[in-house]
Amino acid sequence: MPESSTLLFDVGGVILTNAWDTAARNRAIEAFDYLVDRDLDFKAMYNVGVCHAALGESDKARQAFLQVLELRPGDSYATRALAELSS
Repeated sequence: MPESSTLLFDVGGVILTNAWDTAARNRAIEAFDYLVDRDLDFKAMYNVGVCHAALGESDKARQAFLQVLELRPGDSYATRALAELSS
């Protein structure tokens, strides 16, 4: 069975779909924040950023993606997400 962090990385794209409403995205942020607090997993932090971006919270999303880059310098997903926020 794959580790849960592998699954978490794939959830980010699903969260961006319209099937997730604001309440669901906020619950997802809480869940990912819990995981981040436990071990500062860059994948969970990436998904925090995805949730904030989907909610239109660009500043919070940017902070999360920058934290991903601190944990994993050069991460292509976080780099691309930051570029999309800036465009």
